[in-house]
Amino acid sequence: MKSSVNFFVRALYNNKHFNEPFDGIVYSVMVGMGFATFENILYVVEGGIGTPSDGPLQQLLPY
Repeated sequence: MKSSVNFFVRALYNNKHFNEPFDGIVYSVMVGMGFATFENILYVVEGGIGTPSDGPLQQLLPY
């Protein structure tokens, strides 16, 4: 696992589009936002909408 992550990071740093230190932060945020969007879409597709009062209730209850 450690060697594959090391290989990925080295391949990323050697990319011509990765030429500023701030690029890593921007690319990481974009990947995280894309992953969160994908998870939210899957949640809705699986029937996670429920009743209108279901959303606020899930935010308040710890389970």
